[in-house]
Amino acid sequence: FEEPGLVHGYLRARHTVGRARESFTRIVDAVAALGRGAWLW
Repeated sequence: FEEPGLVHGYLRARHTVGRARESFTRIVDAVAALGRGAWLW
């Protein structure tokens, strides 16, 4: 789904909201694993 402003708001929230920061870190780690070909199904 596309929601105007969702990504921007999420990126801003990661600096002030602990849960957003933690989930953002998990997303970055998952994308990095995918890029390395280490994605676990």
